[in-house]
Amino acid sequence: AAPARAAEGQGEVIVRNGATLNVDEINGLLDVAGTITIGSEGTDTDSRMTVSDGAEVYSWRGIIGGYDPAFDTLADYFEADLSDGSGRVTVDGDGARWETGDLMVGFSGDGNLELNAGGRVADNVAMVGVAPDATGQVTVMSGSLWTTDQELAVGVWGHGSVDINGGTASASDVYIGGVPRNLLGEAHTEDMIPRGTGVVSVLGGDSQLLVTQDDSLYVGYYGDGTLNVGQGGYVESDTAGIAA
Repeated sequence: AAPARAAEGQGEVIVRNGATLNVDEINGLLDVAGTITIGSEGTDTDSRMTVSDGAEVYSWRGIIGGYDPAFDTLADYFEADLSDGSGRVTVDGDGARWETGDLMVGFSGDGNLELNAGGRVADNVAMVGVAPDATGQVTVMSGSLWTTDQELAVGVWGHGSVDINGGTASASDVYIGGVPRNLLGEAHTEDMIPRGTGVVSVLGGDSQLLVTQDDSLYVGYYGDGTLNVGQGGYVESDTAGIAA
């Protein structure tokens, strides 16, 4: 589901080949009916989007690092030569926010999302390190908040990491290192099972990972998963599955 304020109609924003998009100041607003893609192509320099100083961004979908060609079947993605662009998004400061439907960090390339100093990101489903060989990293710092309404998957087929350092991340279900087959949503062969590598670190005071549904924190579902908690970090989940 798209955020309540997302524009209607058709339209997308693509930032590539090292370009930068800045959305700033208290009245700054970017409202996109379709997908915002940061880093669809170009690996020499990160393509960037910065949301700061109370600005707001809304979109139906967000992709950082790589490009989704919207193939009809999962098999098409495994057969294609996907874009391996590099993208970085920073949401910085109180009042700065990005609300989107699905969020992919490291879709088929290298993606980085950083929340700083009270910045906020809200999404429906989030995946970090999606396609094989893709790399995604999310950092939640200093009073910032990342809210995922449904599933957060870290390391789907690729490599994903989430570092929570003084901020809070919450999701209804969290999968670290692979995801259940039912999340694929279609028929698939054995070699399409998501066996990615995921690492989540919750380190330092005021660092929190909150898992809101029962039986919904899984470390190493089909792939390799690691959960690091220390230095006053806090993880809340009714139950957890290790190497499920």
